Amino acid sequence: MSLYSQYSTNQTKETEGATVNVGHNDDDNSVISFVLARMGGANKAYQKALEEATRPYRRQLQQGTLSESISEDILKRVFCKTIIKGWSNVRDQFNQPLPFNSETAYKLMTELPELYSDLQQQASDIALYRDEQLKEEAKN
Repeated sequence: MSLYSQYSTNQTKETEGATVNVGHNDDDNSVISFVLARMGGANKAYQKALEEATRPYRRQLQQGTLSESISEDILKRVFCKTIIKGWSNVRDQFNQPLPFNSETAYKLMTELPELYSDLQQQASDIALYRDEQLKEEAKN
């Protein structure tokens, strides 16, 4: 396997997003999926939004005095605005469809921190944005 097949990515997928299936709904077996842009790489919108969101806290960040809860909140808000590009079949705890927007995403990620953690990992994984990986998954 060459370096290019291992490390080159589809920059369009990095910015527009790749679909990640995370499960099924119990009542109708519909697939729950999220469209995730990449955290880093060619996704300049993420990098710019993170820089803007942390600007008021730059001194605290440099000194290592920014509280973990504020730092986590900033990251989560930026993630919901720039990484989650959409979703399908996402429902609330009462089985009602959730409309996609960054505020609803933020609320969902706050209520389901393990989902947030999983989606962060997925959005950081270079394999999700490699054309070869996408071709292999399409075959299966």
